[in-house]
Amino acid sequence: MYQHKKWLAELIDIPTKKIMRKSPADDLQEQWYQKHKADITQMSVIDISSQFNISPYLAKKVYNRIREELGESTFSEQFKNEKQSQFQWLLDHQDELLNQNKSVKEIAQDFEKTSGQILRARAKLREILKIPKVKDQNQTWLLANQEILLNSKLSKEATAIGLGIESSQVYRKRGELKKLLKIPHHNDLVQAWRLDNQEILLSLHLTIPEIAKRLDRSEKYIIKNRMILRRFLEMTKQDQVRSWLVEHQAELETWSTEKIQEKYSIGQHMIQRYRKLLIQMKQNENE
Repeated sequence: MYQHKKWLAELIDIPTKKIMRKSPADDLQEQWYQKHKADITQMSVIDISSQFNISPYLAKKVYNRIREELGESTFSEQFKNEKQSQFQWLLDHQDELLNQNKSVKEIAQDFEKTSGQILRARAKLREILKIPKVKDQNQTWLLANQEILLNSKLSKEATAIGLGIESSQVYRKRGELKKLLKIPHHNDLVQAWRLDNQEILLSLHLTIPEIAKRLDRSEKYIIKNRMILRRFLEMTKQDQVRSWLVEHQAELETWSTEKIQEKYSIGQHMIQRYRKLLIQMKQNENE
């Protein structure tokens, strides 16, 4: 049947897909179009779809028909032209859009756009110009200036002048470089020091001056870092004491005071206190 239809169409010179006869629905659609044509002329595709509750596909067909009758660009042609205009706008304003001396907010105000629109425009422009991403640019800059950034002899102000940046940016840039080079941050180094020396730092039987002397730090530094370490380990001094009592319960109950003093360098009054605390703990457990 299909081959016969095709042969007949070719014989009488009629396009194969052309509808031979209009249906009643076609007449109704044409009547609807002529009735609303004047109103639709001023509408967008979205407006047509919303106003007459029809699908975007049908709305686009109606819109294109009117544009063609008026000798204007169709929806697809307009979209293409707008895209070309946007492309040209990005190229015309590339210097302003990529200006690193202005914030995104300032550039957005200059162009009367939102910050989000400027960020998207920048990303698109970098893609067009094949400019490396900001992250890649920043990493390249950090590596190129690592000698100045990591120079411990330079002050923050001197480093900023040498790099041509604000002094407030120096520590952040230095931290980014260390992270990039996998160099431990100062805070990480201090934390490692705390953990390496936690036995001495958290000692129950050494005074603050004794701990400071052993670790070659000031007493104020020891007090601060002991507090930070306990917080990190989620323990209090009371927790430490209870743990020590449980661990050395047998010795406290059977050894002489002198023997405990000799082994753990604990004062006589402290040993008496520990024994009282141990008795209280056992009583609490039995209640």
